[in-house]
Amino acid sequence: MLSKRSFQLITLVTIILVSSLLFGQSGPRGEVKGEIIDQESGNPVYVSVTVFIEGANVGAGSNLVGNYEIDGVPVGWYDITYSSFGYKTKTLKNVRVGFAKATNVDVEMERVSHSGADLTAVTIK
Repeated sequence: MLSKRSFQLITLVTIILVSSLLFGQSGPRGEVKGEIIDQESGNPVYVSVTVFIEGANVGAGSNLVGNYEIDGVPVGWYDITYSSFGYKTKTLKNVRVGFAKATNVDVEMERVSHSGADLTAVTIK
């Protein structure tokens, strides 16, 4: 038979464990995926584009055919930023990430030209 003190200790530990499971950071998660298209040509962006979900602090890079996939995103509303050399950075605001169904977010990116004036050459001797 357990003493009253042992029973209280076991009850306290059980409450702490259950609370951490229910209210911990492991809550429901979703997935964000999509295709990144060149606005001018209509073709996939063939260079790697960094996709960052602000607030969730997760991200990924697109593959060589312009697709990306980010798993394990906590359910909620987020701004998603797309950036790559040669393209204007683009941010989509208030994207809803749901549970049990992938959130599909396709985006068109606009090319920018980089003139030689923007680049600095450094020679190390």
